Amino acid sequence: MPLRERPDPRSSLWDLLASHLHFLRVKHGLSCAAVGELVNASRQTVSHWESGLRKPHEWQVKILDKKYETGTLLEYLLYHAKREHNPSWFADSVEYEGRATEIRIAELSWIHGLFQTEAYARAVFREADFREIDHLVETRMKRRQVLDREDPPLIWLLLDQGALEQPVGGSSVMYEQLSHLLELAERPNITIRIVPRSAGGHPGRNGSFKIMTVDREDRVYIEASEGGRLVQDHSEVRSFRVRFERIGDRALPVDASITLIKEVMERFK
Repeated sequence: MPLRERPDPRSSLWDLLASHLHFLRVKHGLSCAAVGELVNASRQTVSHWESGLRKPHEWQVKILDKKYETGTLLEYLLYHAKREHNPSWFADSVEYEGRATEIRIAELSWIHGLFQTEAYARAVFREADFREIDHLVETRMKRRQVLDREDPPLIWLLLDQGALEQPVGGSSVMYEQLSHLLELAERPNITIRIVPRSAGGHPGRNGSFKIMTVDREDRVYIEASEGGRLVQDHSEVRSFRVRFERIGDRALPVDASITLIKEVMERFK
C-alpha cells in the first residue's frame, strides 16, 4: 500500500479524526501494536487509521474514548465524518479503482467510464454541458489503463438496458461503443450482464455505484450529478454488497446479455 502524507486536520473531518487518533496514542505513550490489542486490530491497521488509509469501527473508537478519557470525542468525530461531503472523494475513488483487485459496478444511466470509447465519453461530457472537454476525455481515457494492467482486476458490470439503447452521440458513436463493450466482454476477467427492462423496479433504480476491493478491503463510490460519495464504513459497505447481489438476481445471464448487446448494436448500424 502506498504511503500517504500526514493527514491535514483542516482538510476534512476524516483527517481530523486520523490526527486525533495519532495525537492521543502518542500522548499516552502507546505503540500501534498496543492500541491494536485494545481494539482487536493489527498494528498496521492502527497505523492506517492514523494516515487516513482505513477507517475504524464505531465500537473501536468508543473503546479508545474510554482509554484516553476523551468522553465521546472520537465517537462524534467518526459520526460526523461519515456524513461529511468531501470534494476529494471522486479523486480517491479513481485511485482505488486503479489499485483494485476486484471491481463490482452497478450502472443505471450511462456506459460506465472504464468501458467508454473516446467518442462516447466526448458525447457524454458535451451533452452534460461540461467545459474543458478535451481534458476530461483525456483523463477518462487514462482511467482505462487499469484494464490493461499486468494483473488486471476482476470486474463484474451490471448494466441497465436503457444505457445500451439511448443514442448518446448518435448511431455511429453508439455502434462503436457497443462493439467495444462486446470486445471487453471477451476478456476472462470481465463479466458483463444486462438488467433488462422487464426486470421492472429493482434496487439498481436507486442509482449507480461501484464496489472496489483494495488490499482485501471494500470501498464504495456512489455516483451523483453534483459530486458522489465515497463509503468506507464497514456496515454500509456490506449493504451495498447485498444490493449488488440483489440487482444481479434480476440481470440476464451472460450469454443472453451478449445477445441483447448485439441486437441493440445492430439497430445503430
